[in-house]
Amino acid sequence: MTETTRAQEQTTTTTTNGAQPAAAAAKPAPNPGAADPDPATSNNYAELVGTLVKQRDPRARFGDNEKLVITRQGADGTPTTYHMLLAVREEFGAAYSIPITITGDLGAVLTVPREQVSAGLAVQVIGRLAFQEHYDDRFASSEYPYGRSILALALQVQRITPLSELETPPPPGSWVVLEGTVHRPPIIRTHEVERAMNIARTHLAVLSKSVTTRGLETVETDRVPLDIPLELTNAEAGLRVDNRARVQGFLEPYTVVINPERTRDPAVRHYLREQQQAWQERTERADQRETKRDGQPLSYRAMEGIRKDARASVARDKRELLSDTRLRVRAGKIELVSGEPCSAEDARANRKAWEKANPLPPRTRRQQQDTTAGRQERGYEDSNNEDGNNEDGSSSADENGTAGDSDASATAKTTRPRRKTATAAGDGDERGDERGDERGDENDGGSSSK
Repeated sequence: MTETTRAQEQTTTTTTNGAQPAAAAAKPAPNPGAADPDPATSNNYAELVGTLVKQRDPRARFGDNEKLVITRQGADGTPTTYHMLLAVREEFGAAYSIPITITGDLGAVLTVPREQVSAGLAVQVIGRLAFQEHYDDRFASSEYPYGRSILALALQVQRITPLSELETPPPPGSWVVLEGTVHRPPIIRTHEVERAMNIARTHLAVLSKSVTTRGLETVETDRVPLDIPLELTNAEAGLRVDNRARVQGFLEPYTVVINPERTRDPAVRHYLREQQQAWQERTERADQRETKRDGQPLSYRAMEGIRKDARASVARDKRELLSDTRLRVRAGKIELVSGEPCSAEDARANRKAWEKANPLPPRTRRQQQDTTAGRQERGYEDSNNEDGNNEDGSSSADENGTAGDSDASATAKTTRPRRKTATAAGDGDERGDERGDERGDENDGGSSSK
């Protein structure tokens, strides 16, 4: 008997006269066709164990904007999505917060009434990993009211159960079980944060099948970004294209940095042009602030402190705006289902041959002019992309983490050598799988937040 069935039987009680309670009081059952909740048979299983915490509603301008559940409504006014925030602490010490989005009916995934869900509640979240498209309303403007379109890996939630409802609570952290084929030749490189660890970065094409209550079979295919540590036992199973492997691991959040000079998203470009003027006005107001307080002149140190605080505030706003958190899977156990193992040396050779056969498209003259104009508009003297973070999907970091993308040097000559960087491409990883036209899109190596 599963925990969901047990929770349903506990809520199905009779009154003193033998009548059944009202249908409105009964807890809706989870959708059985959403995903297979059994990790032993599922090709795409994800489990998170953490604590629900409140989050800030960016659309709430007045009053208390800290909410446990943020509801977004459709055009007809009915709720369409519910957003929650889960604080997760892995067994090995890493801690992070991951947003959870429920599409449709929130009560269909809860095993307890919604009134019993509160901040600080320890829960188990079960679902599957899939790419979902959503809009980042931080970049919403009059010309682009929905903001920036993003295609990112997310957790499709099927069930949320409080740990108090489980007979044997699972350990805290995340657990992912995937079975699929290696989609592209992996990139052998060092990890962005754990520099002593070498990894193979690739995608795993996962095919998931399920049967609905009406007997209809659903087939879904997802390409999940995967990091395989080379020191892992049987790591060779995931280093060859078309190898079928079964992987167990955990979720790893990482930070994607949007490069305002290289992004091709018109919504981001338009919003930054408007916001740049507001940031400049804030800095100028601090410079032109009155030099007296309570009739007494301010000291030079006090004035410098005011200007420094204004510049730091603008820099903090830019950092929060131009960064985003994404998810990928790091393997902790891998088994070869079919195929042949591949050594790291052969994987490097296969990657180079694949890159030669699938070259990056050249940047057009219009893209080069837009990049140069953006730098001149923002007062950049050096056209070198030092941080190596490209939001459009191209990477300025090679397999060894050293900047060396020809795209970055296509705009102008650099006056100094490029330094090594610990961050790499932006969100082109996910978009590249949709376009299929850029070779480096899978080299998604934003700095890990762990």
